[in-house]
Amino acid sequence: MKERIEKILAVAGNTFKECVRHRILNVLLIFAAAMIGGSFLIRELAPGAEDRALIDTGLALTEIFGFLTVVLSLFITSYEEFEMRNIWITLTKPVSRGIFAAGKFAGICLTVTVNTLMMLSLLLLLARINSAAVNTSFIAAALGILLTLYVSAGFTMLFMLTATNLTTGTLFSVLFYLIGHLTQNLKTLIASPKTAAAVKFTASVFYYVLPDFAAFNFRDQIYLSGGVFHYPLLLKASAYGAFYALACLLIAGFAFSKKEL
Repeated sequence: MKERIEKILAVAGNTFKECVRHRILNVLLIFAAAMIGGSFLIRELAPGAEDRALIDTGLALTEIFGFLTVVLSLFITSYEEFEMRNIWITLTKPVSRGIFAAGKFAGICLTVTVNTLMMLSLLLLLARINSAAVNTSFIAAALGILLTLYVSAGFTMLFMLTATNLTTGTLFSVLFYLIGHLTQNLKTLIASPKTAAAVKFTASVFYYVLPDFAAFNFRDQIYLSGGVFHYPLLLKASAYGAFYALACLLIAGFAFSKKEL
């Protein structure tokens, strides 16, 4: 067990170093430019609601650029591993394909965490400069974004490792990300008494298979009176995110073990 953990950490560290070497964290610079420019426009576009507009825009951009970091990280590292055959250097050490998948996922999550924390720090700095009110529920909103990105890393890696090519895997991951923000509509369809039984069954299958990013959306909690936040909700969302990401990782590891390289 100790040897497996050491190998996973070694793969994770190497993945993180590769992401840094390719300057994927420079996505932060784009975010910074968008945030700095947007913070000045908000004064004109949302008079009287500058604080909420700044925080909402910042959190939304943090999630979008975080997902972009996930996709870029996995695409670039996977391209080098599969198209340039660098993966054989790792697998001949020896490292099993399951350990490789787990280590790669951990490395991507580390990269996304570092990138996201940097963006959130920038957002807090802009909020302070603009005298925007931020309470402790901002932390819960930030954790919700990280959970969204970890789940995104799970299904993106699943598609990257199992798709016939990286472009197809990227397209599927983007599609899943977009659908994940609309999953609640399926819940409404299922609850409607006018929905046919066959449609309800099909919608239920899709609802439980597709990611539900609404479970991680804690942004509105920032504006609750006194900054009140129901932390059991965060625990429930964390359990759901961990289960979904782990399921994607297990399926990816199994499929990768059967894949011909």
